[in-house]
Parts: sequence; C-alpha cells; structure tokens
Amino acid sequence: MGIADKFFEVIKEVVTLSQQVQGLSEEVKALNQETRSLDRRVVRLETMAEIVERIRQLPRREP
Repeated sequence: MGIADKFFEVIKEVVTLSQQVQGLSEEVKALNQETRSLDRRVVRLETMAEIVERIRQLPRREP
C-alpha cells in the first residue's frame, strides 16, 4: 500500500468519524430536549403535590 493509499484511507476514516460525531450530536440534542420536557413535567407534579399537602394541612371548617 502506497503513501497515497494510506492518506486516502485516513481521510476516509476521518470523514466517517465526522459523520458519526454529527449523528451523535443530533441524538444528544434530541435527548436534551426530551430531558427538559420531562423535567418540566416533574416540576409541575411536585408543585401539585405541594399544593395538595398544604391544602390538607389547613384547618377544616365545620359545616
């Protein structure tokens, strides 16, 4: 294998790795969006649970 063949093989590998990194970057972005969405949902659930707990702690009125 000549120097030119090795050079083109290395370039081909670099391009392949670059494409893989771009694909992984897109997956990370999608996972980040999904994580943020889930985080917002958890915060809403926590808030609802805290409100319910505070309501339960209020003194009850007699009818």
